[in-house]
Amino acid sequence: EYLSGTAGDGASACLICLGTIAPTEAVWSCRDSCFSTYHLPCIQEWARNQVEAAVLRTMNKLSQFPGAAAQARAEAEWGCPKCRCAYPSNKLPSAYTCFCGKVDDPEWDPWRAPHSCGDVCGRPLGGAAGAGGDAAQGGGCSHTCLLLCHPGPCPPCPLVVSTKCYCGRKSDRRRCGRHEFSCGGMCLRKLECGHPCAEKCHEGECPPCSRVGDYKCACGAE
Repeated sequence: EYLSGTAGDGASACLICLGTIAPTEAVWSCRDSCFSTYHLPCIQEWARNQVEAAVLRTMNKLSQFPGAAAQARAEAEWGCPKCRCAYPSNKLPSAYTCFCGKVDDPEWDPWRAPHSCGDVCGRPLGGAAGAGGDAAQGGGCSHTCLLLCHPGPCPPCPLVVSTKCYCGRKSDRRRCGRHEFSCGGMCLRKLECGHPCAEKCHEGECPPCSRVGDYKCACGAE
């Protein structure tokens, strides 16, 4: 799914020129969003054209201000042709790197994926394990991808960690990338009013208390 498109013979295709991407050709991938792959010269021209167009639009509005061109170029952005993920003008594609980003100009090897360096990926994963190996809700995973340099996003973190359910009363050992769970019992977290939450163990903030009681109005008369 990382590919921009697919040619008739199953080879990947560049969405800009619609040509087939050969295993030996330099490419660039949208690592921040959709992971689509393009010919490096195609994406370089695409990005430069978008930046120049943005600068020209700004100059037409601010032509009377000195130094507007430099500021416009510094603030200009360009977007991925497929997902439109925005990149700043100082991140124009300039080099051919492997998918994990560790090796420039990776040599093609028929025994590994095209444009891969063949080394362990090592990119940070999106689980929620703390430095001690215990999952902490809301934290960031300290583990890295153990697959060989690969196209597309990294899979969820596969390491097993200690974690707690949403309400915090039940502990379990689960995959770091899928560590969040509900124990199925009553939440019972204390609300602002002092009553316990009557919902089942749930993700996020507790809803407002639904318990009915007798209360005085603002002035206390009724």
